[in-house]
Amino acid sequence: MASESTGTKGQPYFASGGAPAIDVDPSAVADYAALVGNTVAGTATQRAANVLPGPGVWAGKPVWTGLVWSETDTNLLWLCVVTGGTPSWFQIAGKPVTGTITFSGIYAAGGVAPTLTSQSGRVALDGIVTSTTATFNAGTTYTLGSIPTAFAPAAQQNFACVTNGSALATIAVTAAGGITMATNTTFTGSLLLSLANCTWKAK
Repeated sequence: MASESTGTKGQPYFASGGAPAIDVDPSAVADYAALVGNTVAGTATQRAANVLPGPGVWAGKPVWTGLVWSETDTNLLWLCVVTGGTPSWFQIAGKPVTGTITFSGIYAAGGVAPTLTSQSGRVALDGIVTSTTATFNAGTTYTLGSIPTAFAPAAQQNFACVTNGSALATIAVTAAGGITMATNTTFTGSLLLSLANCTWKAK
């Protein structure tokens, strides 16, 4: 039998005086569970497979937009968005995910080691970048290093940061993960560059 009424959350009700329980329409129950059952628990490896974990008849079914995945081995919470048939995952809660900054040439971690973190839909760089002694010419672009593309912005982001003395630097983080710098003043010395203002929306 079809449901005869619904509850405050839309759940199907079947009258006790109606047909025997064996005739209750199981599709109505299953459809409602599919509508509101948007949270899955599983490991990070299982989430990366982009299918529902088992055991059960649902095992191997593809994930969908709006699905929330609770990772049992990392305590992170992720939201799934499927675009063009390809699932993407966005962290919406839990501890920060950390990444590695790879420095180029003369550049290295300063006294406050740079960090790369992603949490609740935002990615942030922080810390100090230093270098060996060099001359930095105003307006010239210098490549500091790179970050993993998974942490990179969807489009290039530019940030105003403080560097040696009164100099200001424009930091660019590209969609490919590259990090470059251009200063507004020419100076010679060891770079002391703060990354404190570099934060962007996770893609």
